[in-house]
Amino acid sequence: MRNKKVMDLMNDPAYGDEFDDKLRFNQRFAKYLGRKTLNAETATVEELTAFLEGQEAIFAKINHGDCGRGVHKLYVKDFEGPAVMLDYIRENNLSVLEHVLPQHEDMTRLHPSSVNTMRILTDLVDGQVHVAYITVKMGRGGGVCDNSGQGGILCRVDTQTGKICSPATDDYFNVYEKHPDTGIVLQGYQLPMVPQAIALAKEAAREIPQVGHVGWDMAITPDGPAIIEGNECPGTDLCQLAPFYPEKRGLWPYYKELLGIK
Repeated sequence: MRNKKVMDLMNDPAYGDEFDDKLRFNQRFAKYLGRKTLNAETATVEELTAFLEGQEAIFAKINHGDCGRGVHKLYVKDFEGPAVMLDYIRENNLSVLEHVLPQHEDMTRLHPSSVNTMRILTDLVDGQVHVAYITVKMGRGGGVCDNSGQGGILCRVDTQTGKICSPATDDYFNVYEKHPDTGIVLQGYQLPMVPQAIALAKEAAREIPQVGHVGWDMAITPDGPAIIEGNECPGTDLCQLAPFYPEKRGLWPYYKELLGIK
């Protein structure tokens, strides 16, 4: 109920599709993405052929998926040609095609199979952008998705230092001091380019001021941060799982002060 109150105060639902519609988002926020994208609903075989040039694999997504659902990594070698791949993509309603981003080595080290991202939640209030929290999301096993809804794990990140400042947990309340696959000790791990990622999130947060409360999923490439997507219904569960707040404070005091809630 408190989360809904924050969203009701900060986000105009008339602008929800600017984020929920991934095709629309990719077009609107193209300069922040750091990669090429393609609309599979309208793409020709020739356009897909050009899009695949030099690519070992691409990501293909359903348009309105959430929690990591409907995300596929398609390998070019598994298809006889672009026409066959396009047929497969359309048969499975995979409207959103994206190049695979190279990761900074310090993000890859956490879990090599997935693009591991930071969720940076920004709040635009009276022309100022505030950062409510940062979490880092990591894949598990052979999974290509970092989302906890698809088996991944996540940690809280110190917004000042960019270091992981909690153990990890998953959607089943398991707690991990180390990444269960790679063995990386999580607390104290320095994430790369966090100030640059925060700056990019703050810049993007001003694009649609009618939606002031956004969770940005941010990848870190060797050349800098790149936005994967923006979530206008980001939730507060990602950062308020019990291991993340041993002081048992959470975000409600922050929002009460920020928005003047009595």
